[in-house]
Amino acid sequence: MNFTPIDNKGLVEGFCIIKTIDRKTSTKGDSYLDITLGDSDGEINAKLWRYVPEIHGEYTANEIVKVRGLISEYNGNDQLRIERIRHTEPSDDVKPEDFVKSADYSGEDMFNELIKIADSFNDSDLKAIVTAILNDNRLQILYWPAAFKLHRAVRGGLLLHTLSIVRLAQSVCKI
Repeated sequence: MNFTPIDNKGLVEGFCIIKTIDRKTSTKGDSYLDITLGDSDGEINAKLWRYVPEIHGEYTANEIVKVRGLISEYNGNDQLRIERIRHTEPSDDVKPEDFVKSADYSGEDMFNELIKIADSFNDSDLKAIVTAILNDNRLQILYWPAAFKLHRAVRGGLLLHTLSIVRLAQSVCKI
């Protein structure tokens, strides 16, 4: 995780994306948030103890937030104890693509290559269908991962996977 140190006592802060968030109750009966925070470098488990929605605000998965807290070790893993959390503001100038792993290639370049390949089809009906499907789903194709965990689970992973399979099919056709 990419946090900025605030002091020499371990206090850090930074922007993260909420990957998962659960409201739970402690053994003392207090509400707390159990959160998985992430950025393009990794993820960390975080806790916001004594959570009061009217004071701390309400948050959802896939939301980018700014947090401040202390990182300590719990059961052999780093854990962030959140002291402050807030929603991002336009003046923060944060972009979602900075917080998720992305394909190594430009989404626009990969998308344009698929369109170029579809435009080269001899069958005009097939060309029209494939180009319409690509254009109708352009935004999703540019951003969606191919899977949630292992296989190309990055921003633009579905596009990278699709282009790889199309290139593979082209190579097989040449043989």
